[in-house]
This record gives sequence, C-alpha cells and structure tokens, in this order.
Amino acid sequence: MKLNTNEIFEKRKIKQDYLFSNNGKQNFENFKYEKIDVNKLSNALQYEKCNDKKVITKKEAFADFEQFKILIEQCYVGYCVFRKKFFDNVFNKIEKQLNLIDSTIEPYKFAEIIFKALKNIKDYHFCVQYNNKQLRPFDRDQVEITYFNCEHKITKNKNDFYIVNNKNKQKIVKINNQNPSKFIDLCFMPNGKLQYAFFAFNTQNKNIKLNVMLENNEVVCVNLQPINYHEVLLPDTEKMIEIFADENMAYINVNRLYLCDVTDEQYKQLLTEIEKVKDYKNIVIDVCNNGGGSDTIVREIMKCFGLEIKSYPINYIDLCARSNIENAEKKKAEVLSQYEKSLENRVNIKSINFGKINEEKDTGKLILIFQNRNSFSAAEEFNELFSNFKNLVFVGDNTSGMLCFGNINSYFLKNSSVKIKFGVSYFENPGRKFLEGKGVKPDIYFTKPYLKLEERMKFAKQIFKNLN
Repeated sequence: MKLNTNEIFEKRKIKQDYLFSNNGKQNFENFKYEKIDVNKLSNALQYEKCNDKKVITKKEAFADFEQFKILIEQCYVGYCVFRKKFFDNVFNKIEKQLNLIDSTIEPYKFAEIIFKALKNIKDYHFCVQYNNKQLRPFDRDQVEITYFNCEHKITKNKNDFYIVNNKNKQKIVKINNQNPSKFIDLCFMPNGKLQYAFFAFNTQNKNIKLNVMLENNEVVCVNLQPINYHEVLLPDTEKMIEIFADENMAYINVNRLYLCDVTDEQYKQLLTEIEKVKDYKNIVIDVCNNGGGSDTIVREIMKCFGLEIKSYPINYIDLCARSNIENAEKKKAEVLSQYEKSLENRVNIKSINFGKINEEKDTGKLILIFQNRNSFSAAEEFNELFSNFKNLVFVGDNTSGMLCFGNINSYFLKNSSVKIKFGVSYFENPGRKFLEGKGVKPDIYFTKPYLKLEERMKFAKQIFKNLN
C-alpha cells in the first residue's frame, strides 16, 4: 500500500470536540472577575525551600494546608477549569486526613496526603514533590493503552472497509455495533509497509474482543493484544538534537526542547546544523521519549524546512503571574505587583489567530514526525501546531497528553518544604481533539513500541523505501 498524503491530510482536518468545550468558557468568564486577596497571597507565595525538618507538627501541617488552598484558589489556572466543587472535595479529603494525625507527621507523608486527594485531576503537569521524590496525581496508568490486531487483512474502498479471507472480500458493516472507522486505522508494519488494522484504546492492560459484523451477517471475533509502553526512556546523550544523514534521508533526533543550559551561541549552532539537511527529500523529526520544553524551539526547527506557523488556533487563558527573576524576594514582589494590576481582569481569555496557514504549500519533501507515549508537553506541539501542512505525516502512537496546562510555576509550603508545581496558563485548540492524558493521535500507528533510537532509524529507512 502506498502512502496517500492527501487522504491522510483530509482525515486530519476533521474538526472534533476538545477538552471542557461544553462549559469551559462560562467557567473562565466567571473566574475572570473573582477578586484576589493580595495580602493572603503575599503570605502564601514562597519561592525558596525553608527548612529540612524531619517531622512537622499537626499545627504546622494545617498551616501548610491553608497555604496550599490559597495557592490553588489564587494562582492555579486549573481552578478556573475544574472549579470549586472539585476542589472543595479535594480540600475536604486533605482536612479529614490531617485530623487523623496524632501530633506530628513526616513531610513526605504530608505530600502523599495532598497527592492522593488530587487523584484524577487530569492535569499531568501538576506535581507534588518532596526532595527528589515526585508525585503526579494524574497517574500514567490512567492513560489509554493501544491495542492492535494485524492477523486479518483489511482493505478500504472509498469509505468502506473489507475483511479479506482466502481471496474473498466481505464488507464490514459494524464493529461492536458502532461505525467501523472507529476501530480501523492505518498502521506501519515492522517491515515498513502500510496496512489497515483493528485497534482500540483502553485503560485495562488485558485483551479486548471486537465483534466484527460482516455484510453477509457473519460475525468475526477479533482479539486485540495490548501494546503498552509507558516506560520513560531518558536519552543517554546530553545533546539537545542529534542529526544522522546519509544519501537516503536526514534523521533529526530531538532529545529535549528546553534551553536552561544552552547558550545563545550553542542554540544558533544547533539551528545551523539543521539548516545543513534542509534540502533532503526524506526527513524524520523524532520526538519519541522527549520530555518537552519550549514551543519556540519547535517552531524554529520547522521553520528550517519552510514550515512557518502564523496561526495559533487556540483559546488561551493566562493568570498573568509569572516572573523570570531568580531572586525569591524580587520575584515575589513582581508577581504581587502583576496581581494588583489585574484585580478586575484576572484572566486573559482570547482566541489567538494571526492568519490562515497555507495548507496547500508543497515543499517537495516528505517529513515524518515520530511520536510515542513518552512524547510530553512541547514535544506534542509538532502535531498540535503543524497539523495543517500536507507534507507532514505523524507516525507512532498517541502522545502523553500534557498540552492543556503550561507555563509551570513552583511554590514551597513553608513548614514541610513540600514543593507544588502547576501551570498558570491554559490552552485549548477548538479544531483538534486533545484530551489531557490521552494526547494527540498520529496519522499512522506503529505496531510495536520501537523504544530504542536504533530501531526507529532502521524502521524509518524501511518506511521511505516502501513509500518512494
């Protein structure tokens, strides 16, 4: 089967629902005019670790709990999304557990109480941390697992799917009494060839059975085997980007997208290296196992290949309370100043659109974006921001699902030194289906994990061989 980029592009353009679309905007509008108690907030903002107590008293634990509540209500953008009912339940759970303390509690145990109360918050950036132990309330185990079956040969004619047995072709009418397109999609086989396959998502790591009804009323039972690869593989190299090129393709492995330890000169050199392979016809940009960072780098990389985005088709909320100042006291003063100026307009709600992307632009290249479950945050924006370009094909699996909440701030609770990290900005794209924890879909699925870089590079060559 040959790759039909036009067909893939048309499928990708289908508008779908997005997170909180039903009541989200009303929540944002209500939140916009809620007053901020600057005095309370001044006491709650703590940007440096205070102490290393082995235990804290019950009174100190309740003081930290009050500080935590203020930070959530005044600073966390998720508060305007999940709203009061959700957090009242969270606060009640924490208070109930704190009342069970005899006299003292270990700081890590206190962190665990907060963590357990926040279970199912559906914000994967949210983190409760003590020393080097991180607890993310939105557990990776809740992320949907992919299931595939490639034993049955499936063909497609226009919008209909057919199952092929012994050269006989039977039209698929329903699968589990639903539309077949929900359970059938394109996959890359281990030999690099394209094939349609049954697939599904589920949070249970066990086999799934699909009842496939054919046009002749026959029912075929299909067993789907799980492909679950939530193991996070951090790159061995400290290089932000590695480039491998031969006569057939240029392979750009993007290990990370943050700039905290990269000088301006190193960054310019990095973009210069990418420019050297910009004329290749076959290009792979690999963001598998990438922990994210800055979307600026995402846009700069794509610009090297003539793909410049001039539109953010998103709704955007910003609490206007960030500071890049490292000095804790000066940072606190600046943030409080921002809040004082925005008492009547706490949240900026806007739809950012700087003009239409040229969907028909053809650069004469075929660019594959490799993504997997371990592609986080900014790494997911290759798919989220550049889906309107025809010559891009997204290959792999659903991304991790960390795009809604961003621009992370960190705060310390004063007595326990428990660190709370959460986003002060919220993004939603009304044209794409992005759900926190479920991520963005690829155009074509991998049928095996390909966790190692060497496996993906070998596989990429097979793909291009079968496409050209």
